[in-house]
Amino acid sequence: MPDGYYLNPSGYAAPAPGQWGTAGRNAIVGPRQFSLDAGVGRTFLWGDRLNLDWRLNATNVLNRVTYAAVNAVVGSAQFGLPTVANPMRKVQASLRLRFDVADKDTKEAASVLAFVSFVTFVRSVSLTAQQAPPVFRSGARLIVQTVSVKDKDGRAVEGLTANDFIVSEDGEPQTGQFRGVPAPDGPTG
Repeated sequence: MPDGYYLNPSGYAAPAPGQWGTAGRNAIVGPRQFSLDAGVGRTFLWGDRLNLDWRLNATNVLNRVTYAAVNAVVGSAQFGLPTVANPMRKVQASLRLRFDVADKDTKEAASVLAFVSFVTFVRSVSLTAQQAPPVFRSGARLIVQTVSVKDKDGRAVEGLTANDFIVSEDGEPQTGQFRGVPAPDGPTG
């Protein structure tokens, strides 16, 4: 199986029109799932009436890339490759002030703390909005292109090799390792 693939493209072929394939039920198993989530919290007593709750939660702590799905469309150039990645690491911190309002001084202190909390929240939202968006980079190690050559009568031309073709992009010949592979003769899916 090629590196990075979860399904072997040469092991599957589309069945003839109007026919069922020979691949069994649940023959395609997706990638393994693993995620480590964590949370920690602490409550601090602040006088007789105030409690400050601090909490830190993280999902996908190890920041492992796991895939949610694999392309299983037989004949697709992306067949066997992952299509969707699960979310990356996410960390969330929170502070919560709990108080019992009984007298005027506590009410004033609570009002000041509520105002400070609001200003802190607005500041954190503005800092979050200024962060650069995440960058996604991708590369290709293997590009599969199915080519069939027919003569003017519609019959398949046999005996062609990779040297009989020129691979170009935007009119520029491309270099690399090109090889001819016969059509798959494995189970149809």
